[in-house]
Amino acid sequence: MHFIASGLLGPRAFRGGMPTEALGLACHYAIAFGAAAVYYAASRFMPVLIKRAAVCGLLYGIPVYVVTNYVIVPLSRIGHVITGPPSAMVIGVLVLMVFVGLPIGLAVKRYSE
Repeated sequence: MHFIASGLLGPRAFRGGMPTEALGLACHYAIAFGAAAVYYAASRFMPVLIKRAAVCGLLYGIPVYVVTNYVIVPLSRIGHVITGPPSAMVIGVLVLMVFVGLPIGLAVKRYSE
């Protein structure tokens, strides 16, 4: 959570204790809520996002990864794309597909019916 908060506070976030952790958690959920809101808004114009929610939700994890790591992080006080071995990127994409995109797709389907 300190790392996420460092997007707003820079390196001093790592010395902030529990308040900084809470800020990181709030940022994390704000980004996730934003991703869900975008999917929901798109589903109003693209019914396939509801009809094929599982597949579309999984695929939605890919642009969520790209936007998070190549737009949000570079524009934050972290200021650079986080690099690592290709396996780390693959794991990151898969995690966002399964634990972010899929739940968003299924939730939008569930509450749109």
